[in-house]
Amino acid sequence: MNLEIRKLKTRDIFKFSKILKKLNDKNSLQNIIKTANEKNLEEKDRVELYGTEIVCLLIENLDEVEEDIYEFLADLVGMTPEAFSNLDLSDLIEIIRKIAQENNLSAFFAAVSKLTDSK
Repeated sequence: MNLEIRKLKTRDIFKFSKILKKLNDKNSLQNIIKTANEKNLEEKDRVELYGTEIVCLLIENLDEVEEDIYEFLADLVGMTPEAFSNLDLSDLIEIIRKIAQENNLSAFFAAVSKLTDSK
């Protein structure tokens, strides 16, 4: 499948932040960012750690945010959430890989982290 995937934008930070807030586990994201930063990892490795840990957090709580995830990712590829939810698994993996390749996920996750911080 050859889909056009748009770059992450400011509005996506807010959408993703709302998804994480639904998990009611703000400390988890803060700990992910803090742990990655404390390890003095190179940028590429830090992004990989952010992504891996956040994906694990979302998977653990998928029942709470499944529809929100479909909506978020579908918007990036110009599909409806329903159509996105019916993609082949290989297409989903390719979309996520392209999102990671074409965006500064460190900056994205850092911005999301600031918005989910309970001050």
